[in-house]
Amino acid sequence: MDIILDTKAIIFKLKHDSNNLKPLMYFIEKNFQDVKHFSNFSVVLNEESKHIQKKYLLKWAHKVYCNRDNPFNPISLDQLIESLYLPIHIIIFGNNSIVHTATITIDHVTANELSVTCNQYYSQIFKYFRMFFKDSMINTVENRTFEIKIKTANDLVLLKRVLSNKKISNISVNFVTHGLNLKRLHPEEVAYNEKLEKSYKILSVNYNSTDVEIKNNYKKMLRKYHPDIVYSENHEIVALYTRRFQVIQEAYALIKEHHNEF
Repeated sequence: MDIILDTKAIIFKLKHDSNNLKPLMYFIEKNFQDVKHFSNFSVVLNEESKHIQKKYLLKWAHKVYCNRDNPFNPISLDQLIESLYLPIHIIIFGNNSIVHTATITIDHVTANELSVTCNQYYSQIFKYFRMFFKDSMINTVENRTFEIKIKTANDLVLLKRVLSNKKISNISVNFVTHGLNLKRLHPEEVAYNEKLEKSYKILSVNYNSTDVEIKNNYKKMLRKYHPDIVYSENHEIVALYTRRFQVIQEAYALIKEHHNEF
């Protein structure tokens, strides 16, 4: 058994014919309720009431891990115990039987929003993406198509990891990414686009608004939040209007930059 300590999970990797697989799965079934099973993949979610059992499991797994034929030990028991709050992913490999094949197409919806389409519906594929991008799945169009949003540098790392796979569960996968430009998903680009999207919301406009509409809303909001309107109020209200006034100006400046100084 191999152990990988990731930022989002503790990962156990076992061969499908490993002697440790049966006792491991028996212990999990007997001691944990919040467990998700896939064909060659299981997830033990974090259960605060089960920390004693989870600690016992980690100690046992680390002992097995240290007794491998090739005793390379980069992960200490202390590191595992400190990561007790993480879910445990159990990956079973070595069984090369392929039941299905699927083509997965990934393309841009916006700069950092991606459309993922499978040529036919397989729940394993949907669940696999949801495991990595649970907080980033912004829309599910249908059973075969969903959208994810790349928000952070770690999301980009996870996407690259997913794209490197040739197999998900017992499904052979082929990724079609001709319309995917990873450079557009650079964290700086993502941050810029999120700031731009926020700027449009501040001015109550959108990407399809005309230059005239944007200017009119900008002037309207400047008049509404000009500090001079509340000059006779207390300091906190004046400061609030002043900051709002600055935010409106910053939002307009960013939109102007995006529109190439309209």
